[in-house]
Amino acid sequence: MSLPKVHILGAGSIGSLLAYNLAKAKVFTPVLMLRDAARQKDFKKRGSTVYYCGNDTPLSQFGIRHNYNTEPLLTGEGIQIESMSPDQIKEPLSHIIVTTKAQSTLSALFNYKEAIDCNTSMLFLQNGLGLREQMEDKVWRYDDPNKPHLFFGVTTHGAHRLPSPFYEYRHAGQGQIDMAIGPSTMLEENPFEQILQTSPTLGCQNTMPYPELLLKQCQKLVVNACVNPLTALMDCNNGQLLDSYASGTIINTVVFESSVILREYLLDTIGHQINPALISSALKPQRLNELVNKVLELTHGNSSSMREDVRNNRVTEIRYINKFLMDMGNKYKKPVTANLMLYNLVNAQQDFNKF
Repeated sequence: MSLPKVHILGAGSIGSLLAYNLAKAKVFTPVLMLRDAARQKDFKKRGSTVYYCGNDTPLSQFGIRHNYNTEPLLTGEGIQIESMSPDQIKEPLSHIIVTTKAQSTLSALFNYKEAIDCNTSMLFLQNGLGLREQMEDKVWRYDDPNKPHLFFGVTTHGAHRLPSPFYEYRHAGQGQIDMAIGPSTMLEENPFEQILQTSPTLGCQNTMPYPELLLKQCQKLVVNACVNPLTALMDCNNGQLLDSYASGTIINTVVFESSVILREYLLDTIGHQINPALISSALKPQRLNELVNKVLELTHGNSSSMREDVRNNRVTEIRYINKFLMDMGNKYKKPVTANLMLYNLVNAQQDFNKF
């Protein structure tokens, strides 16, 4: 008997981490939803296989290669994963986990819009804030009869792709997944809890109230607002920021500025649903600084997604990270100097990379 399917939109490090571990659990069949037929052809050319390893797994004796005819870098076997492209849509899908980068999400959703209807449940597991409002404005308006059931989550897993032509990744930092039912969703239960908890490695927690999740998303937003731009500008791994006193000073400044902005944002959006003291406690600069340092330690060898995007002249997520903080700072009339500086520097770096 075939297993029920769960579709994953986004075949990057987190999407592949989910697919790999769900396939290992053998309770659900993960299906990677790829950008187009060409990307699916490329995936099949490499055996439709995803390889994942931990920090303690050595690379094979051949080292780093860029020859498509060689063997994968990782010792041991990968796991074959089913895939699909937009032209293969036959009917709406039941469960979709979205792990695309925030800047790519709207176009990805439009590509697969025929696969989504009012019976579809969707979990958005991404960095940044502001995307939910964009989706409600541009994809599914509040009264859209085809609007799916929306769930939101945040993960602290650290993972990155290895320098290989194959789909090989390293699970650099063990984390967890937190989720909540979206504010406009009428369902009382979260089906993704049952799906993701089939794999202990994923560390999926029980569903929490949306205001509590938004607190966690804001904490991660501050971490990303510090780590992502700085690693992109310094062209360094995450952990190298710990070795720089100057980087630490910049982080302290961004943390303080962001904590002030986000406190106003949360008091305005969920202050009537949660004890304001919890907001103040979650956003204390000292606590946020500790979170940043913890992430830098756990993902010491990681290369941030923004660094890789800048290196490869791709659009970054900064619009949903530092730019979101700038927009909220301007809305609530709070200083945005530090976030504005990082935002402009990353964009300037990308401008120079084009020459």
